[in-house]
Amino acid sequence: MKSRIPEILAVIFVCLAVALLIHQQLTSDDVWFNWQQFQHHESFIACGFVAAVSLLLGKYLGRRRA
Repeated sequence: MKSRIPEILAVIFVCLAVALLIHQQLTSDDVWFNWQQFQHHESFIACGFVAAVSLLLGKYLGRRRA
């Protein structure tokens, strides 16, 4: 279980980011990503995807070599 924590967190971050993308689509005027409102949802969406990718890259590329 302990070895699966990065994957579980990555899935959670991606799910949260997708949920925020859907919320943004439903509450805004037919745009998925609006640069003028970057301080609202878009920054959390971008952070979610970056965190997920970082966790996975850190796990698979950061392994110790013996």
